[in-house]
Amino acid sequence: MRYLMRVYPNQTRFSSSNPDPLIFWRRGVQMVALNWQTYDLPMQLNQAMFASGFDRLGYVLKPRELRQSLEEHTWETPAGGNGKVQKKVIKFSVDMISAQQLPRPRSLGVDALLNPYIEIEMFSAEDKGKDVASGQGGQNASARNGMSGIGSPHRRRTQVVQSHGFSTVFNNDFKLQVEAKHQDLVFVRWTVWSSQDGRNYNSGNSDPLATFTAKLTSLGQGYRHLPLFDHKGDRFLFATLFCKIKKETPVIVERAAPEEKGGRFRSLTKFGIKRTQSVGSKPAAKPRELMPRQCSWKDDQTITSLPRLSSTRDGIFPQRPHKDEEEQRLS
Repeated sequence: MRYLMRVYPNQTRFSSSNPDPLIFWRRGVQMVALNWQTYDLPMQLNQAMFASGFDRLGYVLKPRELRQSLEEHTWETPAGGNGKVQKKVIKFSVDMISAQQLPRPRSLGVDALLNPYIEIEMFSAEDKGKDVASGQGGQNASARNGMSGIGSPHRRRTQVVQSHGFSTVFNNDFKLQVEAKHQDLVFVRWTVWSSQDGRNYNSGNSDPLATFTAKLTSLGQGYRHLPLFDHKGDRFLFATLFCKIKKETPVIVERAAPEEKGGRFRSLTKFGIKRTQSVGSKPAAKPRELMPRQCSWKDDQTITSLPRLSSTRDGIFPQRPHKDEEEQRLS
């Protein structure tokens, strides 16, 4: 590894809040410094990212798309592609079956009902836009304008179940999908809430009971018991979520290439009329073939950096006159 990039939170973050690391990870930044004293969403995404490694010691391989140059992306480019990283439709389903021994807030009485419900959120590193993510099942709690992407996850909820939270049964099935370039930068978060009146969902000023965040590629398929963590990042000893996870193979999105823009001159060429050069203009000189330099980058991969510019024969540098021309001028 020859180059290393690191970003820090802004010094004006007096509340010790954290920036969204997905913005920097999708650009290839290796290290995103965060305020560890704040267990907010960016910190949960950070822990989910590095909990997916084989050794879980803090080193995770970059997504394949960020470790290769554009010329090497033919393995995922459909026929007629232009060498760019193509988006893929990523689909998975979550059967939210039940929850066991959910934590109870201290302000709740001994005989009072907990009335829990679960929120499932899907995060991606795509720019915010419409129809980026969608889902089925439960109640749609996403943004009303249909926007999703960085800073706006797709969110769905189960129904509110009136119970004490010891063994709550939900039996809600969710189907989620997202169009993304980087499959390794898709995350899923489960959040446990407690309804105040036992019928309606809470407003945005309440605190969740527990959360769990994981990277989609690191989630195992089948029936799973998911651990739960409190607002400080400490794991509850016996609290779990029981669900069934199924992931589908991503499919490359094939879209028609945009038509070329060239006005009426472009349309005339279709009928055999070619646009000629202006009278008295000289054809541009062909530059020499530029040889790119090679440099090592993250994860022992080799990429092509910007080429070193070189002068051409008819470039801006004056050429020394030929020997025969000089003798003819002196005679």
